[in-house]
Amino acid sequence: EPGPERIRLSNINLSIRRGELVSVVGRYGSGKTSLVNAVLGEMREGGGSAVRLGGSLAYVSQKPWIVSDTLRNNVLFGAPFDPDRYAAALHFASLKADLDSLSRGDATLIGERGCTLSGGQRARVSLARALYSGADVLLLDDILSAVDAHVAAFLFFETLKKHLRGRTVLLITHALHFVQHTDRILPRHLTLAAQGTFEQLKHHPFSN
Repeated sequence: EPGPERIRLSNINLSIRRGELVSVVGRYGSGKTSLVNAVLGEMREGGGSAVRLGGSLAYVSQKPWIVSDTLRNNVLFGAPFDPDRYAAALHFASLKADLDSLSRGDATLIGERGCTLSGGQRARVSLARALYSGADVLLLDDILSAVDAHVAAFLFFETLKKHLRGRTVLLITHALHFVQHTDRILPRHLTLAAQGTFEQLKHHPFSN
């Protein structure tokens, strides 16, 4: 709906299969993040609206939330410590090398009263938290744009495509070179009526 203060999503009929990796693409301001907010239940529902999730949910925002605590506690987020699961979360969030640059490793205090992290590090701490949670559904809002090309490729192919195989992932992204490798593409262009694989959509008018 027009106007800077009012955003309306309409004509959306979206069903994502369990274990599917789905990318959402579109121009800035096209409603990609609003779609995520709708899934999170943070938008007011209109007539006939319904959002149902088949399992637990983890969300990685464009603006990662970091608390003033150790890096480890930011990843655990109150969950019991499991060394193997924790090591896997750090590895698949591409954080292990960063620990060497921190004065006390994962015991380093980060956040407002601690060590200042780069935007890419903050995004990867938030991703590690989502991975450690073991959630069935992950909503990832443009995390690949916060990291360099090498790390982005690792996160996409090793983490999203392999490590998270079997879990449902909704990836908001501007990295069009990755979307062809997702199971399905949802273009945020007016409606979600046009959706499909990369091969099905590459000749669609909106792709020009």
